[in-house]
Parts: sequence; structure tokens; C-alpha cells
Amino acid sequence: MSQAMSGPGGPAGPMRPAAPGNLTKVTDQTVDGLVEKYLAALGGKEKLASLRSLKMTGKLIRQGGIPPTPLTIEKKRPHEVLRRLEERPPFLQAVDGNATWEIFPPAGPSPRPMPPWNARRFQHWATIESPLADYQAKGSQVELLGKGKAGPAEAYVLKVTFKDGDVSYLSLDAKSFLLVKNVERAQLRGQETDVETVYEEYKPVGGVLFPYAESSTLVEPGVTQTMAWDKIEVNVPLSDEDFKPPKD
Repeated sequence: MSQAMSGPGGPAGPMRPAAPGNLTKVTDQTVDGLVEKYLAALGGKEKLASLRSLKMTGKLIRQGGIPPTPLTIEKKRPHEVLRRLEERPPFLQAVDGNATWEIFPPAGPSPRPMPPWNARRFQHWATIESPLADYQAKGSQVELLGKGKAGPAEAYVLKVTFKDGDVSYLSLDAKSFLLVKNVERAQLRGQETDVETVYEEYKPVGGVLFPYAESSTLVEPGVTQTMAWDKIEVNVPLSDEDFKPPKD
């Protein structure tokens, strides 16, 4: 999940990034075949289904001489996520089932509904598995656009159209079939921009591979920030109350 900070307002309609170019046609793969290979590369459907919760602890590394900021993301089935950035005061964003909320310090200390565009992005990535897992049951459509470059590697590019109309372009490494890049649309300070997130340093936890580095670049103005994970834990006890907005 890319980490563009939210602010007041923002677009309410579907968010669609620029389509990738310079792709070659693919005839030896299918959408469902690639999704199967991707899930197998992560550890397999059974291992993924056995994950009931996830806790990721690390730091957000930003440009401009800002010291690394402690960051925690927690996820719990069926559809809960909490992201806590240890600013002063902390910046919280959460999905509690179908509800989304945040504490955005510049707007005040009280919880508020997440802006619609960001709420949808958090909903897309709230499940422990990738949005590609059971994508049809989630109401998403996936199209194989072709093969191109994702950094130095060759990758298959999948267009994911979510139930709400938002679009992401996911690149799967042509050799490992792991997710190496995601391109989506976001909003920063009232302006829309594409966000490119690169996933690296996959390591096994509980029999499942997770990327320990996620670097997101706002194409305009060209700013990059990285979520670097020090520790990833699976099936840790998490309370449903942790995902509900704190009471004043």
C-alpha cells in the first residue's frame, strides 16, 4: 500500500493511473494462470489462508532530512487494518470492516472519516493476502496487458479494476512471479498523481514470503518514501477494539 498522506477533500470518483507503455503481447500465460503462480510463489493458498493476523513493525524513511519515523501496520481477518505512524502526535489510519477512519493531526486530534479516495485504497489492501487472491469474489476484474520492464527485470503487467472502479497496475516478476511493482493513483495536497510502489527483499515468515522493503514514489513531484520492515509477525493476538476509532 503506498503511503501518500491524506488531507481534506480529494476526488470522489474512480482513481486511474496512466496505463503502462512499451509492453509486448503475451500468448503463453493467462490471468488465472499467473495469479495461481503468484500465490504459489508466496507460499501457496493453504498457507495464506492459515494467516489470521499480521503485524509489521519498522520505519518510514522519507526524503528531505526527516529522521526515520516508527511505523506499525496490523491486519486481522476478515477485513481490518490499522496503520500507525509515530508522529507527534501519531497519525492513524484504519479499516474496521466496511468503515474507514483516521486521525490526521493537522485536522485535529479527533477521529474523522477517511477521505473517499484514500478510504477506497485502504479497502483494496485491507486483506492479509494480495488483492489478486480471490479477486473475482471481491468483485474485481483482472486483465493481462503484456510483458515489460519493472526495474531491471522482465515482468507480466496485470490491470486490476476494483469493484469501485479504481485501477491498479500490478507487475509480477517473469521468473519468480512475485509482485515487484504496483502503480495506482493518489492525491497529495489537492493534486492527483500516480504512485509507483516497488517491493523488494522478500523473506519467509510462517511459510509465506513478505517484502521487507516497499518504496513508493509520487510521480509528481518525484518524491520517494520507503516502508522498511524490521519485524513481521503472523497469527499474533489482535483485538477487534484495536481497529475501532478511539473515543474522545
